[in-house]
Amino acid sequence: MHQRAFGPECRVFLFDIDGTLKGDDGVSPRLLSTLFELREQGHRLGLCTSQTAVEISEFVTDELGSSLGPTGPFNGGYILEDGHVWVPPLGFPEEDLFILTSTDALSEMEIFKGAFLDAWTPAAEPLIRDCGWGTLADVPTLLVQLLPPRYQAKGSVTVWERGPDITSSSYKGEYEAVMLWAQAVAGELRFRHVDLLEAGNGTLRVLQKGMNKGAAMVRLGFSPAQLVFVGNGLNDLPAARRVRKGGGMVLTVANAIPELKRMADFVSSRPASAGVVELLNLVMSQRGDLRGQDAGCEE
Repeated sequence: MHQRAFGPECRVFLFDIDGTLKGDDGVSPRLLSTLFELREQGHRLGLCTSQTAVEISEFVTDELGSSLGPTGPFNGGYILEDGHVWVPPLGFPEEDLFILTSTDALSEMEIFKGAFLDAWTPAAEPLIRDCGWGTLADVPTLLVQLLPPRYQAKGSVTVWERGPDITSSSYKGEYEAVMLWAQAVAGELRFRHVDLLEAGNGTLRVLQKGMNKGAAMVRLGFSPAQLVFVGNGLNDLPAARRVRKGGGMVLTVANAIPELKRMADFVSSRPASAGVVELLNLVMSQRGDLRGQDAGCEE
């Protein structure tokens, strides 16, 4: 862990959601007020998450109890779906979605979805089947499903796997068989424009080759030197590496993976949103109040 003081330059804070702003037990009651306090000090706050626009809308409005618009806590824009879709910080009208994924990659993703559905059979148990779960012909021991259309990303393809987080002590390698199946499909169909990623929380993604949170961060014009990135998981590593290499700062929570903790400037003593509150209070105690100063942020 690298610890150093927070400098006086303006910073844009980008937050992961699952495992960071939101934990297994929900959201800290102090999170929203702390985010607004940080924003009031002159900072810009954004999201860098694998969640889709619909999921973000539900998180901000239902779980944080706040607004998606410019009066809400997040005024710094959004990098969504592992870097494949950019949404401006003014809500989620369909016409504002900026899809970074190439046409070639999107075509291969559609072919992958077809192969998945050809190999997939709904579960026999009605309650499980009604929730969308089923099995793959070559992976009969694990329940999987394509993410429901309402939540399916526009710039990537997501498969859910029914099981624990990879970092959990109860994980016994169950998702490896799904990845091997997906790799076999990609090889047989000679995919050249997509990568396969196991996000670690029972989520397999088909993504454009070379695109991730970190790559999108650069492509969308964020200056790593101005960024503070807050995350916890496997798919946060590319963003954290970009920020670290570019001179920005990396913060992480107690439940983060070891690789992220090793590169972080600060690691909280508490997990998820309670840890984020702890980290942001540390930031504000070191930085002081920037209100009334010219922070030099780009709008």
